[in-house]
Amino acid sequence: MNGKSEKSIKVEQKFAAISFYAFLVCFIIGMVVYPAFRHYVQALYFEASLPWATGMFEIKEHLLALAFVAGLGHYLLRGRVNPFADKEMRVLYKLLAIVFWAIVVYSSISGAALTMFRSY
Repeated sequence: MNGKSEKSIKVEQKFAAISFYAFLVCFIIGMVVYPAFRHYVQALYFEASLPWATGMFEIKEHLLALAFVAGLGHYLLRGRVNPFADKEMRVLYKLLAIVFWAIVVYSSISGAALTMFRSY
């Protein structure tokens, strides 16, 4: 992202689009499987045996809603503004990308951990 060439800008724009589309697909899949998870795992197992896991899951879900907003902002900025030309836009663009990435990484790790607790 620090490169100023036309090629680096196009690569960054493609990366922002691919990242958001991949997140959106996972978000939609999560909405589809959530009712079954809510009944079979969260209600029958987590709330009875591991109440802290329910809290961890809810925090993860709320953070993912924030990641959706950050990812959408990052995606929209990639095509409308040249984030490399304007310093304020560059800072916002990088901040949205970092927030999006950090939440996705946290959610992936915590989701894997919650899955491991249920698999035992």
